[in-house]
Amino acid sequence: MTEIAPQETTRQESVETPPAASRRDLLGKAAIAAAVTTVAGLSMAKSAAAGAGNGVNMTQGAANTAATVTTSLAGGSTFLVTDGTSTGITGTGAREGSIYGRTTLFQHVGVLGWASGTEGWGVYGKSSGTSGRGVYGLNTATGGVGVYGEHNNTSTSGNGVIGVSNFGVGVAGSGTTYDFHAQGSGKLLIAGTGVSNPPTGGVAGTIAKDSAGNLWVCVATGGWRKLAGPSTAGSLQLLASPKRVYSSRAADEPVAVGPKTPLSGATRTIDCTLGSSGVPASATGLVLNVTAISASANGYLSVSPGATGFSGTSTMNWTSNGAVVANGVTVGTGAGATIDVTIGGGGTADFIVDVMGFYA
Repeated sequence: MTEIAPQETTRQESVETPPAASRRDLLGKAAIAAAVTTVAGLSMAKSAAAGAGNGVNMTQGAANTAATVTTSLAGGSTFLVTDGTSTGITGTGAREGSIYGRTTLFQHVGVLGWASGTEGWGVYGKSSGTSGRGVYGLNTATGGVGVYGEHNNTSTSGNGVIGVSNFGVGVAGSGTTYDFHAQGSGKLLIAGTGVSNPPTGGVAGTIAKDSAGNLWVCVATGGWRKLAGPSTAGSLQLLASPKRVYSSRAADEPVAVGPKTPLSGATRTIDCTLGSSGVPASATGLVLNVTAISASANGYLSVSPGATGFSGTSTMNWTSNGAVVANGVTVGTGAGATIDVTIGGGGTADFIVDVMGFYA
């Protein structure tokens, strides 16, 4: 009887196709894996070597050097560091910073901001903490600058540096030679008119301007002194030597300035900018020496600002014929640095006007 060998049974297992939801799950996991791979690739990227071209990855947590720009960011808030602790400035003025720029090269800039758009800001710093600083710059090298702002558009409305504080100081400068240096025009502008006339309160050393255009300095807490203004004479400037600006005698200098006649019972206006005096037409006051010559009978001479006429007061008086009388006088000016000279009281006299100095 022949035996029949048992046959091997081949079992075929069926493979089910996953439903759509399962496929989506697989794709999502694949995407996550790809993202992890990308992040790992970034974290392992090599530092940009010196001389590397644009586009070389930057490694966080490691030094990155390159001869050219390695990364360019564009758009909105593209780079944010919160509570960074870079040991930036050490020693005097030591600071730690979230973003720290440093240069040791001649005429290079540690942090450079550039805005070419209308009303843009090259560098904008804002501090909302107590005793904070919006922008802080420190220079420890010869000829350097802590903070440098430049506006080079032809518009006069631009500003190199603007500091704004709603409660404290807009811009604070501290230097061993100058706290502030007006290097260009040499002018300092006080555009605001934030104090009353006269001012009240204040801290000693404060300079301020009121709404009338007067300039004040605070010499003690609450104590103010007016420096200058529309109704003040300004600073005294003495001439190197006295200058004769008028003589009523025909032979006297300046010969071309007239009239060349004695004066009696009348007023004559004298232009004190003449005779090469050096007095500007904007002078607000004059220091003069006035002389009456060949006076007859009793009389007086009075000096007053130009175009105001006789003031009712005398600068000098005489009581005899042939008298020669002189007197010094400080007087305000009329338009164009003019004065009025009046001789009255029944007397007649020639007179001379010499300028010693002026206020402007």
